Order: sequence, then structure tokens, then C-alpha cells
Amino acid sequence: PLLSTTVKKKSSNPAVKKKSNNKRANNIVGVAVIEERRINHDSQEKIWICPSCNRPDNGQEAMIACDLCDDWYHWECVGIVKEPPESIPWFCPKCHRSNSS
Repeated sequence: PLLSTTVKKKSSNPAVKKKSNNKRANNIVGVAVIEERRINHDSQEKIWICPSCNRPDNGQEAMIACDLCDDWYHWECVGIVKEPPESIPWFCPKCHRSNSS
């Protein structure tokens, strides 16, 4: 549920005060919406965010999962142009570096 409230500017004059029927409204100075995301809590689906570009899986771009950490990457973000065979494990850049050491 979204919370909606009216925010009024505080007067710079301390002698000017208005009484509010809503006790919580007196504590509100301002509201800023940083980012809005809607999550369906009834759904068991996860929204995968590509660690390279921080964009979500939109269902239109091909993605690949790391076989070690299970992070999902857009093909474009990791330089894949042709679907790799499922029989060959694929590791993300982070895990590939860790395993190479």
C-alpha cells in the first residue's frame, strides 16, 4: 500500500503554528521519492539484476547465470554473442578471476 500525505512548508516564523489533527503529520518535514519499485509479494518470481549494468531482466535480452555464484548477466554485458552450450559451465568475471588465482 502506498502512503499518501500532504506536506506543508514550515513557517520560518516560530510564532506561526497551525494545529494539526494528525499527530504524525507534525513530524513530517518533506518527502522525496528516490525510486519506486513494485514487488509482487504473492509471486515466487525473482527479479534478476545484472551486476555489470544494474539493469533488471526485462525478458527481452538474453541472460546467462554464473554456474558458481548464480548471478545473472546480460549477454551483451559479458561479451557473449552466441548461445554457449549448456554442457560447458560458465563463470562470471568475478568468479572467473577468483578461480584463476
